[in-house]
Amino acid sequence: MMKPTQLMKLSAAGLVCGFGSMTAFADIKSDAKEVFENNQSSVLTVKGLMKVEVSMNGQVAQTKDVPITSQAVVVDKGLLLVSYRTIMPEVGTNVGQQPGIKIDTNMQELKVVDASGDEFDAKLVLHDEALDLAYLAIDPKGENAGDFSAPIVDLSKGASLSQLDDVVLVNRHGESLRYVAGVSVKQVSAVIEKPRKSYVCSGVRPGAAVFGANGDFVGLGVVKKGGGSGQAATVVLPSKYAQKLLGQAKEKRDGLSKEA
Repeated sequence: MMKPTQLMKLSAAGLVCGFGSMTAFADIKSDAKEVFENNQSSVLTVKGLMKVEVSMNGQVAQTKDVPITSQAVVVDKGLLLVSYRTIMPEVGTNVGQQPGIKIDTNMQELKVVDASGDEFDAKLVLHDEALDLAYLAIDPKGENAGDFSAPIVDLSKGASLSQLDDVVLVNRHGESLRYVAGVSVKQVSAVIEKPRKSYVCSGVRPGAAVFGANGDFVGLGVVKKGGGSGQAATVVLPSKYAQKLLGQAKEKRDGLSKEA
């Protein structure tokens, strides 16, 4: 039989552990609220309309307009980072492999919806299919381009994470919820080192903006294609990969103003 003094010690230890867990939860909840408040206006909605044309033996058999919805992170003046596959999804991959059938896709329009609900014309200026990253620029020739303004997320800080580290997701809901901003807390379940570093976090979707508890931008949810199985998974790609493309994206953005 356990002595009363031993029982009291175990009970005290349990209370201390429980209090520690509650304190840790309160801390991350407080941190997540701060991260959300500081970054919600930098995470915006992207809408698009993609035309899909199916041809059979050289003759157009079907044409369809497919709506596209995603979210992007503002990383420079009038420049946004997005998951490429969320705005240019692979359509009818298996069908397109059949003899005589060809599928063509063409983005008809792209718009960015800011935190106040205003829409701005945008253009795809740079993408990397292997990384599943793309840069969109506000079209300087758009009707209200000069009115676009949003806080910029710093890609250069980055963050190095380990298993069970907390991360904060900032997102935008769909049109039915008036694109309201949302926040959630997730954990890193695995760290992938090759072919490039990335993080596995349950509940992270392609295009998700992922921040550390300290507010630094960790990276973007992207589609990682599988090996021989062909299956794909969503991982968080560290911001350093997007940072390497940022200079080229800025040049492309600046070039839009010079186009006739």
